[in-house]
Amino acid sequence: MFSGLQGLVALTGPDTYYLSTPGALFIFDAKGWGWWNVALGASLILTAVALFSGATWARVVAVVVAGLSAVVQLMLIPAQPWCP
Repeated sequence: MFSGLQGLVALTGPDTYYLSTPGALFIFDAKGWGWWNVALGASLILTAVALFSGATWARVVAVVVAGLSAVVQLMLIPAQPWCP
């Protein structure tokens, strides 16, 4: 649910985030990441429902989707306000 909520916040918030490093400027589109997070949050919720209902295929899907969610969350670190 956290990924879906974070995606909705990214869709309704500012359009872009800027990250300045020595010798480079990175521009992130929050709307694109918002849609990825909404889709990822929905797939996580559906996989959780399948896990609780006892579907055996959901075990593999849960590991893959949780790993993908972890990578997406790590990629959003530069957009956080407390990062230098």
